[in-house]
Amino acid sequence: MNNIGTVIFKPDTLKYGFDEIFIKELEKMKIKTKFRKIMKLNSNHMEFIYPDKIGTRKEKFALYSISHGQSMILILEGNDIYENIKNFKGNWNKGGIRQKYLYPGRDFLEKQGFFEEELEMKLSENRLHSTDNYYETIKLLSGILNFKELEILKDINILLYNDVFYLKIQKYLLTYKND
Repeated sequence: MNNIGTVIFKPDTLKYGFDEIFIKELEKMKIKTKFRKIMKLNSNHMEFIYPDKIGTRKEKFALYSISHGQSMILILEGNDIYENIKNFKGNWNKGGIRQKYLYPGRDFLEKQGFFEEELEMKLSENRLHSTDNYYETIKLLSGILNFKELEILKDINILLYNDVFYLKIQKYLLTYKND
């Protein structure tokens, strides 16, 4: 399914008031917001957001990027959603919203004297995270939505609801079975 995706506006986006600006930018790209949730993310959410960072030296930076304040989770709908969100974001190091809204990339920060751990911490203060494909979308939603919120997905997209529900139940049963 190539028309439903998920974006997390990280704490820095909300802190500096970029959330509504970014939503308007997405609307200009014909991307509709179907659901919003504001919440504080924590280490329990890492497996759904940054599974590739767990157990690496970048884990603490990734965790900091999602957990130092409130985040906004969005379910978005639009044609070629993953490609359009990728274009909206730009490259993590330059371009896209970093460049348009003057958020410093690696080159700028290095010129300002930031290196190693301090540089990584600064780079982790970024604006958003997005899913790159449908499987990442359902995995993320299964870890973030509670069962009551999951019911909202029925009105957004019944296939999405079924897929997220299945993953959530599967994880719940595995957790329950191990207790």
